[in-house]
Amino acid sequence: MNSISPLLASFICLSFLFTGCSEVKADISATNSNISGSPDITDNKFMTMVVFDTEKGSVILGNPDAEIVLTEYASLTCGHCKSLHDEIMPELKRDYIATGKVRLVFQEFPTPPVQLAMAGFILARCTGPETYFNVLDDFFAAQEQIFTSASTGGVKQELVDIGLRYGVNEAEFDACLQDPQYSRQLSKSVSHARAQDISATPTLYLNGKRMDASHDARTREGFFRILDAALETYAADTTPLPDTLDN
Repeated sequence: MNSISPLLASFICLSFLFTGCSEVKADISATNSNISGSPDITDNKFMTMVVFDTEKGSVILGNPDAEIVLTEYASLTCGHCKSLHDEIMPELKRDYIATGKVRLVFQEFPTPPVQLAMAGFILARCTGPETYFNVLDDFFAAQEQIFTSASTGGVKQELVDIGLRYGVNEAEFDACLQDPQYSRQLSKSVSHARAQDISATPTLYLNGKRMDASHDARTREGFFRILDAALETYAADTTPLPDTLDN
């Protein structure tokens, strides 16, 4: 698919990322909340249910039989994605995913600087499914510092430090950056996103219906109001969800 060529070109460029492959520009206007303040739910059975979907390149978290499927298209270098993960994700994980009510389908959709977003996603996959979302949390929490380090040539150490927390050293990270399986999975994720006409991040779908088209969904209060209403609706509906959803 022709639209994936820039992504593959960016993957080739990864080997030069830490020596100034591209100029880093980003608007970091998100609230700098501390995601590490969320409760420890790492041993929760649903929080340990993480699957790498090799067909769509997605990463799936939570109860496979959940009533609600929340699909998120996001980038690690997206300021609004950071806001969502800082302000909404801790509560979503604690009260909805860990309780088995919601399953999260995460689609990687790298945005500029694409090479940095790709490196972060590859690091997350490199640590394994059990810690994939922990790496995303750490990256978003340190996003501002990572951008600062990228502008001064020290971004690799920032990523290496995150990897070390989850048992991946610098040599292993380098090997993962060069492993073509990761570029293939990123390409699949982006291909799926483009097939759904995704052009911006974050983009959210709730049981196959676009959620963030509503202004209410862009606030924490509105997001959970919509989510709770969906849970009430599906609790009253005896029609089972389809095995697969397009989004």
